[in-house]
Amino acid sequence: MDKTLILLGFFVGVVLTSALFIQFSPSIGITSNVISAPSAGIYTDNITAYPNHVVIYIQNATISNYANTGSMMPMLNENAHGIEIKPTNESQINVGDIISFNQSGIIIVHRVVEKGYDSKGLYFITKGDSSDIPDSPIRFSDIQYKTVGVLY
Repeated sequence: MDKTLILLGFFVGVVLTSALFIQFSPSIGITSNVISAPSAGIYTDNITAYPNHVVIYIQNATISNYANTGSMMPMLNENAHGIEIKPTNESQINVGDIISFNQSGIIIVHRVVEKGYDSKGLYFITKGDSSDIPDSPIRFSDIQYKTVGVLY
């Protein structure tokens, strides 16, 4: 497939996803009707566009695919390909970030909706974008990846 079409598809996907978030945001959220945007992951200085391809420089990145569970619709589905990094410290995970984590032996991909402290230390609350119910608190040690980009 022509790499220019892939780039065009990526940008169209970003625009459409943003439009869907704006349109559907009143029905999503734990305490408000707004989904927080992810923290910065790919900076403009790390993207080079050529006439026939695009290069994105991300150290130690991996590509992921997603199961068709519906929990992260409209952001993620089986046609999305995530660009992920392994976070090295807790400060790299913020409200709005999409993370992959291990919960009871199952890999879950949800958005961080709360970051706080309790008697055990730092915790994260996550939730699927199309879900009304948040997940149980997780710890940094449960987090496997942070999604820094999505290609469609």
